[in-house]
Amino acid sequence: MIVVLTVNQIISLTFPGAIKMAGRNFTGNCPKLFNSHLQNYWPGQSIAVIEVSSSSRFFSYPRGNSWSDYPVVKPISSKLGTKNEIGNDGWRMAIISDDGSFEHIEESLKREQAIKFLKEADDVVYLVFKPQDSAYGEYYETPVNPYVFLSNVMGEPYANEDRTVLLINRTDGISLYSGQADLSNHEVLSMNTGPYGKLLDYALVKNYFDYNYNVNSLAIIGETFRKTATKTKWPDIPFDKSTLQLLYFFRRKSSTDISNILDAIDCWPNETGRYDNKIIGLCFPGHRYVIISRLIENGLIAADRWGSEYDAGPCSITPKGEKFLEALHPDCEDPDQPFRLDAWCNEGLSTAKPKIDRYIRTFFGKQKRFLSHCGI
Repeated sequence: MIVVLTVNQIISLTFPGAIKMAGRNFTGNCPKLFNSHLQNYWPGQSIAVIEVSSSSRFFSYPRGNSWSDYPVVKPISSKLGTKNEIGNDGWRMAIISDDGSFEHIEESLKREQAIKFLKEADDVVYLVFKPQDSAYGEYYETPVNPYVFLSNVMGEPYANEDRTVLLINRTDGISLYSGQADLSNHEVLSMNTGPYGKLLDYALVKNYFDYNYNVNSLAIIGETFRKTATKTKWPDIPFDKSTLQLLYFFRRKSSTDISNILDAIDCWPNETGRYDNKIIGLCFPGHRYVIISRLIENGLIAADRWGSEYDAGPCSITPKGEKFLEALHPDCEDPDQPFRLDAWCNEGLSTAKPKIDRYIRTFFGKQKRFLSHCGI
């Protein structure tokens, strides 16, 4: 049996029923078309396609720390996630038998099942989207998701073994979800060398930054929001780096159109001029709807037509959003943060770690002291 570890957007192609993307529903021959590509690539083989979630979903945040412990930097603590992208206990998987029949297991794949499949596999392959040069963010995270999955299920020595990585082009998304995904034009890379090795190094640095940012944000930015929000508590998830910098962007623009915001997320403006000719995205394009919706739902920005078919219309920061930002240290506004992180990610973890540690301690240390003196 071939075990294919892939991300949720790709495994969705193997499942029947409607797939919603960019406000549109796709139905029809998607599973049949995509599964036939897998069968053509591994003729006569049984194939188990297993979904692995975003690696940030494996983060295990510390509990029981006192206020005096922050800011803190520490190695990533991870766990085998209990929820997949569609909210089930475990992960979706699909079995494509050697006779061509399909079996879709919608409910879950438990740890013990995953171990059994991996131990019995003739080969374990990563199937992920090819990262795009125009955006850093989660495009670089997708290749590391299978690695983190294997580390948590089988241990690091197993995860560190060389494996084949199939990179398929992420076209405009719409063609993928219309059943046009094709493995005939792909790249096969070794996991620990060449371009994929660089992507893995990049993603591991990004994960280290994200984990430590989120650990401190849960405590310090979360406490700031609780003190400034009227009868509102920020959800028990980190106020992440992209969400905060986007809120500052709303304030700098005063009033703008939501389409301009979406463009800025995809190509973050180099407002300080320190990073000429560098195109960076604030976050994975699919995540932009999540962070904008979160800001709207918590009353920090207003966008009357958000969620409409064309994602257009005026939007602006609200008085509540202004009040929240006023309770943050001025240096929490860091429009260069995406560029800064991109530079660190390209240095590798051993070189970047001291810089990230210093940034985290400084960023959150300033805010912790500011919060105690700003009178809220």
